Amino acid sequence: MLWFGGFGAGVGRAQTPGTEALTVQRLYSSPSLSGSLTRGIEWSPDSREISYLQNNAAGEKELWTMDAATGAKKVLVKTETIAAVTQPEKAKTTQATGLGRIEPENYQWAPHGDALLFIGDSNLVLLDLKTMTPKTLLSGTAEIQDVKFSPDEKWVSFVRGFNLWVVSTTGGDTHAVTTGGTEAVLEGQLDWVYPEELNTSTAYWWAPDSSMIAYYQMDERPVTRYPIVDMSSPAGNIEYTRFPEAGEANPIVR
Repeated sequence: MLWFGGFGAGVGRAQTPGTEALTVQRLYSSPSLSGSLTRGIEWSPDSREISYLQNNAAGEKELWTMDAATGAKKVLVKTETIAAVTQPEKAKTTQATGLGRIEPENYQWAPHGDALLFIGDSNLVLLDLKTMTPKTLLSGTAEIQDVKFSPDEKWVSFVRGFNLWVVSTTGGDTHAVTTGGTEAVLEGQLDWVYPEELNTSTAYWWAPDSSMIAYYQMDERPVTRYPIVDMSSPAGNIEYTRFPEAGEANPIVR
């Protein structure tokens, strides 16, 4: 039996007042003995506030801000609004590498600080912070990744279907910036090795005046297709990923 109190723990010693028996049941019950991590930490564009996600007493998610100078805290987005603008995360059934292993950010500040962009697996919702009015910019079933605002806040860019896309923040105008992207030729998208081994998280960048986007094209055709057994599937399905073994060809990047 273990007891804990203060900064120490003992084995087989007498329990003293103010301490609690550390049983197996307590180890695996709530709240966690390890505490909880603050999620969704972001700086506001003017660097005056830090925003973060926090559960209220009922266990519902809220978005708070803290003044960086004074430490004053307040609720920025209430539970009801959070529920209206967020998309439930899909259950992941793949053993994807690279960005597939990284949980996407839930939201981003707009560059001018007047709105928040909530990011789902396949949708984008813009929340006006003055009116608290949400506007759906993108919906559907095709998964998206690497979402960014243009510096002038007129566009939101993202990767979908191996191509680079943009959607207008005023709504209605969505179009592909690149075409012809496939599993073998990635347009504005990284293969697995860059985020997983080189700590690189993006393959495209907006020009400061929002007029252009620079991006990588990664030709994976010279790279060996390597089979991976998906242990999360009942039948152990085979997935393929481009994986160069030692001495083999790497992608051709331009």
